[in-house]
Amino acid sequence: MGGGGFSMEPHNLALDRWILSLVDADGVALLFEGQELTEVVTSRQGRAAYRVSAGGAQRLDARLLEGDAPIMPLQGGCHCGEVVWEIDVDPRTETILDCNCSICQSKGFLHLIVAPESFRLIRGNEALKEYRFNTEQAVHRFCTTCGVHSFYTPRSHPDKVDVNVRCIPDLPLEELNIEPFDGKNWEQNVDEIRDGTE
Repeated sequence: MGGGGFSMEPHNLALDRWILSLVDADGVALLFEGQELTEVVTSRQGRAAYRVSAGGAQRLDARLLEGDAPIMPLQGGCHCGEVVWEIDVDPRTETILDCNCSICQSKGFLHLIVAPESFRLIRGNEALKEYRFNTEQAVHRFCTTCGVHSFYTPRSHPDKVDVNVRCIPDLPLEELNIEPFDGKNWEQNVDEIRDGTE
C-alpha cells in the first residue's frame, strides 16, 4: 500500500479473440459443452483463467474456479458514478487490509490488492486526478466530481491495483476477512503484506 502503473485501457476484445484461438498453447486448455464453449479457460499452472463467451474472453483469478462456482465480476466505483471499474476477485476469499496511516484513515480505505489483469476501468479515466505525497511512489486517484478515492496504485505493490472494498455496492463488510495493518510504521511492516512478490 501506500506507486507503478497498470493499463487503464478498456477491455481488449482483440486480445479476447486471440485467447479463444489458443488450444494447448502455453498450457491453456479449452473446455467445451456441446457446440459451445463453457465459461472457463484455465491454465494448467493455475495462474490464469478466462471466462469465455461469444463476445470474448475475460481474464479471471484462477483461485476462484475452485468448486466450479460461477464467477461474476464485481463492479465498484466512486459516489457520483463517473468512475466505474470491475474486478475478477471475490473479496470474501481474500484478506482485506485496514491501514492506520494518515491518508488511509482519512479516506476510510479498506484495501483489496489485485493483479492488474483482474482489474478493468470501465469508465472515468478522464474524471480522475492524481495525488502524491512524501515519497510520491503511491499514485492516489480520486474522482474530480465527487472526490471519492475508489482505487489507486499502492507503494507496497506498484505493479498491482488497490481497490477500496467500501466502494463495491452491497458488499457486506461483516463477511470479509479484515486485518489491521500498521501503516503508521510502514517501513517496519510492509514486508508482511508483500507475500514474496517484491
